[in-house]
Amino acid sequence: MSDARLKVAILTMPGGSFVVHHLVKHLDVVGIVVDEGPWGSAAAKKKRRELSAREKLEYYWLREGALGAGRAAIRRLLGRESRDPWAGAAREERRHLQRLDAELVGHPFFAKRVDLQQFADIDAVGRFHGIPVVRVQNANDDDSKAALRRWAPDLGIICGGRIIKPAVIEIPRLGLLNKHSAILPKHRGLSAEYWCLYHEDFEHLGLTVHFVKPGLDDGNILVQKRITFEKGDTPDTLRVKSELIGRDAIVEAVRRIETTGTRGEPQDESKATHNPPPTLETDRELYAKLPRLWEKYGA
Repeated sequence: MSDARLKVAILTMPGGSFVVHHLVKHLDVVGIVVDEGPWGSAAAKKKRRELSAREKLEYYWLREGALGAGRAAIRRLLGRESRDPWAGAAREERRHLQRLDAELVGHPFFAKRVDLQQFADIDAVGRFHGIPVVRVQNANDDDSKAALRRWAPDLGIICGGRIIKPAVIEIPRLGLLNKHSAILPKHRGLSAEYWCLYHEDFEHLGLTVHFVKPGLDDGNILVQKRITFEKGDTPDTLRVKSELIGRDAIVEAVRRIETTGTRGEPQDESKATHNPPPTLETDRELYAKLPRLWEKYGA
């Protein structure tokens, strides 16, 4: 097969710069679509709205500690609704990485990290590399499709965001790739690291780069990598590990397509499982047993 470089378009959200800035250095990226619109299922949003004040404080306490609960309390006292969880995602990503610095001093994995905080926002990345950046309210809308048709990529790569519809999937000549945070076909859907921990399923703790089909995380598999569970790991630290290792796995997948023309290996549907959205109850259960998981399974 030819080893000619493929033209790649990236579909991402505002917080995706950590992965995007790596991909543009290693792939022939011809354009970036940034989906700035709100997303998430109506059912999940309804459940969050129905939580009591105490439950909301507990939710933020479990996931973000005292500071997160304090911010939630202040918002309630001021009569302000909680922000959409994806609003200002790039800023929240930086804050999350700063918290990791404070919490994981000496952590074996993060002690060797090279650039978790050294990345620019997506517009700056585009300007520096001369790559057009188009901001849309929905990656499936007409503006997004028009940009992709204009760039005529060989391949598209999803770096976070909503489910992509067939009309967008079919625009890149070879289709779209996605990085999923588990060893597929287990744990399809959101919060895969979370559910691997919840079910103590460390065999499928990892990531998969796969082609995108109209279904949910069910496309042909190109690359899979396992992630080591270490003492101190939480769903948040595992997500950062997945993003860090996944950046290179995406590049590896593109190189395989360039050099071999592979279309990947089909998933075994008989082994597929699907994740529901996390709830406050599952949060309580998971965070209560994390110390035991660190002692029993932590490297």
